[in-house]
Amino acid sequence: MITRDQYMKDSSLHHAFYLELAKECGVRFNSVEVDKFRKALRTDKHMNNIPLSWWDARAVAYKGCRRQYADHGDHVSLGGLVCMLKAMARHQAQQGGT
Repeated sequence: MITRDQYMKDSSLHHAFYLELAKECGVRFNSVEVDKFRKALRTDKHMNNIPLSWWDARAVAYKGCRRQYADHGDHVSLGGLVCMLKAMARHQAQQGGT
C-alpha cells in the first residue's frame, strides 16, 4: 500500500497511489468512456482536453471513499477524486479494455 506521505516524498508514485485508491473504491469506466480517454491521451498525457466539469461530475459518486483515503493517510477532496478517476482512466485506456 502506498501512503500519502510516500507519494508526497516521491512524485513518481502519483499514478500508482491514485490507481490503488481507484481500485479500492471500485472505479470502472465503460467502453465508450475508455475510447474517449484513448483519444484524449493522443494529444494530452494528462487528459486536460476533457473538461474538468466532466471529471468533477463523476467524482461526486466517490465521495464515500473516506475509509480508503484514510487507510492511505489522506482525506477525500474533489482534486484527489479527479486524480483517482484519471488514474483509472489512463489505466483502462492503456490496458486496451474496460
